[in-house]
Amino acid sequence: MNNEYSTLLSGRYLEEKVFPYSLAEILSHHNINSYFDAASQTSKVLRLLDNCLEWGCFPEIAPLENTDIKSNLLKSYFDSIIMKDCISRYQIGDVATFKKLLLYSVSNAGSVCSYKSLGKATGTNENTTKKYISILNDSHIVADVSNFAFTIKENVRNSHKLYVVDTGLTNAVSYRFWNNKAKLLENFVFNELQKKKCEEITFANNNGECDFVVKNKFEYEAIQVISFTASLFSRF
Repeated sequence: MNNEYSTLLSGRYLEEKVFPYSLAEILSHHNINSYFDAASQTSKVLRLLDNCLEWGCFPEIAPLENTDIKSNLLKSYFDSIIMKDCISRYQIGDVATFKKLLLYSVSNAGSVCSYKSLGKATGTNENTTKKYISILNDSHIVADVSNFAFTIKENVRNSHKLYVVDTGLTNAVSYRFWNNKAKLLENFVFNELQKKKCEEITFANNNGECDFVVKNKFEYEAIQVISFTASLFSRF
């Protein structure tokens, strides 16, 4: 979609990604606008964070109380994005394989994978998998994140993690056989980093010392999910 606009407008455009609400915006909606507000209402803040992990941060979803309505809305968003932004726009012929890959990716968000392993798990080949993941990435349904390396050579950055644009979508359509709260929190932190418009986000799992590595210009910052989550409440 970005390529379509750039071709039509030929340099006369500014790209701006619009994300679901951030945690700060969710808290502000509930009159929590400072660190002191958050510290004095810890139980409420934790309840709101838990709600974000379960139902996501779409503006239409956040204020709703009825769980059935929220679930149905999220599923309709998901189906609409698949049909309009992916299958129709990119004229995908093998719809069944595309959906299978998407559901598998969403259900395993935050897990280390490769295009080869994804293809094997969903009954397709590596090239088709790479093509479909690229489409999903361009459509902003999932983010395809490479492992950290000081070089961009593909042979040292062949591990990937896929993160979903909103944790509510993950819960609405994924296969859930276990309590995946830790992976949801990791996905949520990744989305918060994206909303901060970091230049590049990679993951680091080689030595267990950090979860993400964020690059801004020539500086790198190591991010731990738990530490970053705690710091969110002091960044008002």
